[in-house]
Amino acid sequence: MEENEYTIWLKLSCQYFDTEKDIFIGAIYMPPESSSYYRNNESVDPFLVLESAVMKYGDLGEILLMGDFNARTATLKDYIEIETHNDHFPLQSKTPSALSRQCCLERNNLDTKVNSFGRKLITLCKNADIAIMNGRIIGDLSGAYTCFQYNGKSLVDYAIAGASLIPLCQSLIILSLNLLSTLTILVYPQC
Repeated sequence: MEENEYTIWLKLSCQYFDTEKDIFIGAIYMPPESSSYYRNNESVDPFLVLESAVMKYGDLGEILLMGDFNARTATLKDYIEIETHNDHFPLQSKTPSALSRQCCLERNNLDTKVNSFGRKLITLCKNADIAIMNGRIIGDLSGAYTCFQYNGKSLVDYAIAGASLIPLCQSLIILSLNLLSTLTILVYPQC
């Protein structure tokens, strides 16, 4: 499996796990956009690197991304809205994505802010036909905060999946690593 500085990939074989397709899990860490690491490597967009890998593995199976994206998305739509009726311009050549047909309950998010990484994550979701599960799945219907800092709280850790995996996920659990933790909260789906 391919690795880069932002993602470690794991393949769950369909033969071993008795699924229709292989499942590719990407464990993500995106350095904050304000970090010196990111500023020193601005020539490489980590979201474009991730999108390339998601497209590659998405052609081979199902995608599940989990981790710290340092992205604040508020309730921006992570799918392309398909207009179903328009008297003036009927849809003839456009077909709705699997996500827009199957998914998409509106997504809740207690974090009302958006940053540039958030916009990039939303673009990735739309381009790759994947969706954010936070704020949309039982166990986290509110879109709970996942990061607590001295200067505020935010939702920056996500579980994201393709349209055919989302119905298999029964709940999304957000666990604090410990009571004294200010940074990281683990997000994982129960599929």
